[in-house]
Amino acid sequence: MNKYVLIAITILTLVAMQLSNIPQAFARPSTATSTTAPALQDGAKGAITVGSRDFTEQLILGQILVQALRQAGFEVVDSTGLGGTNSAHDALKAGEVDIIWDYIGTILSESHGVPAIALPTDPQIGFEMVASLDLRNNNLIWMVPSAFNDTYTLMVSSESFDPDIKTMEELAAFMNANDAPLKLCVENEFYSRGDGLFSLQDHYGFAFQEANIEIVAYDQLYEGLRSGLCDVAEGFSTDGRIAAWGFRNLDDSLQFFPTYNASPIIRADVLEQYPELRDLLDALGPRLDNDTITRLNARVDLGADGERNTGDEETVEQVAISFLSGSDAAADTNAGPTIAVGSRDFTEQLLLGQILVTVLQDAGFNVIDKTGLGGTNSAHDAIKAGDVDIIWDYIGTILSESHGLPAATLPRDPEIGYLMVAALDLRHHNLIWMAPSAFNDTYTLMVRSDSFDPEIQTMEDLAAYMNANDAPLKLCVENEFYSRGDGLFSLQEHYGFAFQESNIEIVAYDQLYEGLRNGLCDVAEGFSTDGRIAAWGFRNLADSLQFFPTYNASPTIRAEMLEKYPDLRPLLDKLGPLLDNDTITRLNARIDLGADGERNTGDEEPVAQVAHSFARANRLLKLPTIIVANGDDAQQQLLGQMIAQLLAQSGYGVENKTGALEAGSLRQALEGSEIDIYPEGASVALTDYAGLPVTALPSGAERTFALLQALDERNGIIWLQPSTFNAARALVVGANLAGVDLTTISDLASYMSTSGSALSLCAEADFIAGENAMLEALEAEYGMTFSRDSVTTLAVNDIYEGLRNGTCDVAQAYGVDAHIAAWGLQVLTDDHEFFPFDQMAPTVRKPVLQENIDLADLFAPAFEALTNETMNQLLARVELGADGEPNSGDEEAPADVAGDFLSSLEAAE
Repeated sequence: MNKYVLIAITILTLVAMQLSNIPQAFARPSTATSTTAPALQDGAKGAITVGSRDFTEQLILGQILVQALRQAGFEVVDSTGLGGTNSAHDALKAGEVDIIWDYIGTILSESHGVPAIALPTDPQIGFEMVASLDLRNNNLIWMVPSAFNDTYTLMVSSESFDPDIKTMEELAAFMNANDAPLKLCVENEFYSRGDGLFSLQDHYGFAFQEANIEIVAYDQLYEGLRSGLCDVAEGFSTDGRIAAWGFRNLDDSLQFFPTYNASPIIRADVLEQYPELRDLLDALGPRLDNDTITRLNARVDLGADGERNTGDEETVEQVAISFLSGSDAAADTNAGPTIAVGSRDFTEQLLLGQILVTVLQDAGFNVIDKTGLGGTNSAHDAIKAGDVDIIWDYIGTILSESHGLPAATLPRDPEIGYLMVAALDLRHHNLIWMAPSAFNDTYTLMVRSDSFDPEIQTMEDLAAYMNANDAPLKLCVENEFYSRGDGLFSLQEHYGFAFQESNIEIVAYDQLYEGLRNGLCDVAEGFSTDGRIAAWGFRNLADSLQFFPTYNASPTIRAEMLEKYPDLRPLLDKLGPLLDNDTITRLNARIDLGADGERNTGDEEPVAQVAHSFARANRLLKLPTIIVANGDDAQQQLLGQMIAQLLAQSGYGVENKTGALEAGSLRQALEGSEIDIYPEGASVALTDYAGLPVTALPSGAERTFALLQALDERNGIIWLQPSTFNAARALVVGANLAGVDLTTISDLASYMSTSGSALSLCAEADFIAGENAMLEALEAEYGMTFSRDSVTTLAVNDIYEGLRNGTCDVAQAYGVDAHIAAWGLQVLTDDHEFFPFDQMAPTVRKPVLQENIDLADLFAPAFEALTNETMNQLLARVELGADGEPNSGDEEAPADVAGDFLSSLEAAE
């Protein structure tokens, strides 16, 4: 027997001993042996160090971790780009990083010594082997692996190769039937190694003719296939050129190549300290299939034009953020027009530039990102020269720097300034200024919100206070503003007051903010959109007499581009009005200071991330597709249709699986990420999923909902705003008691006691007897007794018929049912809250909610408006129709009833 086969059998036998308790594909080994994690750095949730190797795909995977963890509230130390093959795994084992991605085959061979010929070709076996070995030997946990497998492949051209040949088996059949006519490009290593080309051909039972095999360098594999040198080429299955150059991989249908699926790998002590990381990390791999990772690699290595080093390549950070946002497919198409975006190189300009990049990519443009060009004139000079197509710039800056207006003559009125700069730039440079920003990044006087007189809101208010109180306040000011002719003294003259000279502190720029913060001064010069103003609790005094020039910003575009793409006008005109001083200041602070309001502490956000979140929050981007489902009963269908229609009305794409799944499979589908949202009932969740007995369910809406939220958040499921209606069991009365004044169950108990009437009761079998029986407890709670001779067991639909025809005086039924409204039945209020409360609510996967936070409020108005009475009426239309009888042909579709209800809510507003 081959020695490598013996080695493989030995390893598999050892691994199998550790895998006997793994119940499903890609199950994770137990972490019971892990040790208690050491304390990590302080942060919102803690500090996580992310590592990666130093090639494109690894850098992307590392940045996906960095950005996902930051979005989840963790402080992240970015140690991606460590080096070659073993670098990241070695760093993880040494505790130098906390989490990485690596590949099944790589770690089995490089870290655990499995020979290449013995590497598993089945991804599940490979995952189980490496997960078990890494847990035992290194105390590392492998999370759910990627759907992509970065292994060898045979590539063909999608454009010219027979579309019926999709697998290597089909290739073999074609070659054998046609005298092996195809040409192959292959590297020398794969040609000559024992487990390479000739083993592949033996495995599939065919062979290329030797004269048709071209041995080439690695890059020439792709160039050769592209140029027609060969029909088939060896490659690596996730190389960006595969997608960008129109290639496709032949499916390795007989599993010849080893598995190199990637997984997030985390130190066991870190996962023990932060168990919520499990759901976050497990959600990533399944989203990364071969097509997706190939496109992401192409965006970094090639850019929109599909060629190397042409300037339109995207950063790893941008690609990772767009992947997490669900917008990665929008930026990788070569179909759209190309547009170059520029900006200057300070925070606010980089942010404005990235907002343009984000919204233009989403609009279908291939964006060449040239943001960060340089100083004051750089971006405007670039757009004048045609090097970029669109920028943001400031009214005052362009009037003074490009058109030569002296500072003292710059307009103070933003409308006049805008009209001036727009006219001058159109006439001299053929540039169009779009609608300007609401913010004005000009000089300001700042004060502390927590200690400064709240009555003083404007510079006129300040002047009045100073003149009435012998000018007591201290000022921090830069030397330039102190000494220039249109600076401090002109400001004081304009407003008719003056600081005492001894109260003026001349400081460096950053000390303006530090001085105000630490009490060195009461008032400070500043720039009105600096991030520290919001972060440090300052406020700007309004320049009520318009002393300072206007520095509102506008998107500025070359006229020929706007003429070519006129649809850009409404898109660009939306941007400026959304950016007022408060907004741009907060955005700047997120980049420069982060959540803690301090510089260089590690929680600062990337510019692209802040730009994307702004665009997303303001509905400037196409919204992702949400998969909606519901069960097959009328109540579930009705609520599922409401959810789907509300999503569609709000601009989301909707994949509507309403009615396509059985009720019992919905929860499993949600947990398995097959669906994103569906309506669920509280009692079903607590009994069927949480395993609580009916007798242990809480009463009352608040307690029930609080328990649901606490239990299910651990499962990565969030319950949104619940319905007002209560679908719980209830006591219902019909025609026999129509003349009796009954409102509550207590009223019924009192009537039974005082009248001596022996009322008949109809109920479901499990209500009367069995482990979940409730009848005796209900009687004890309310002090009433039904004679067992008068208690009849019926199916639920027969119960309503019994109330209608007088067979039953009282029935155990449900508070929400079509028959109640249609047949004039009355639900008695459960005034002792005996029955467990059973609201319905949308349940959504936590990652979906985190990426689409507006979902938290989207459904609330509709579900709040669904009272018992309303829901009974709606259900009657679906199940019974206008005549109140089932199956008579006038029943309405759930989608139509849901639409009518939502329209009535909108009309009421």
